[in-house]
Amino acid sequence: MHAIEEQVEPPYVFGEPFLNKLIDTENRLTEKIYIPHGFDGWEHVYQRVSDLPDTTWMKKGSVLAAESFLIDAQGLWRDVKAKLVGDELFFVDRI
Repeated sequence: MHAIEEQVEPPYVFGEPFLNKLIDTENRLTEKIYIPHGFDGWEHVYQRVSDLPDTTWMKKGSVLAAESFLIDAQGLWRDVKAKLVGDELFFVDRI
C-alpha cells in the first residue's frame, strides 16, 4: 500500500524534505536530501480495500484463529491506484 501511495502521492504521504548527513566507518561524509513519510495527523484505514467494487483478486479465509487475506499484488496495485487517483483520501482518516 505504501508503494502505491508513493506513486500516486496523495497529500498525506510525504513530509518536508531535509538534508541527511551520514559519516561512514572511514570518516567519509555523504549528504543526501531525504523526503520522509508525512503520515502525522492521518490514520491508515487499509481495510477499506475490501470496500472496492471488484475484489476478485483477494481471497479471505482463516489461518488458525486469525482472519487472513491472500491478495494478488497486480490486482491490488491496479485497483488501489485507480481508487487513489479518484479519491486520494479514501484509505486514510484525519486524526
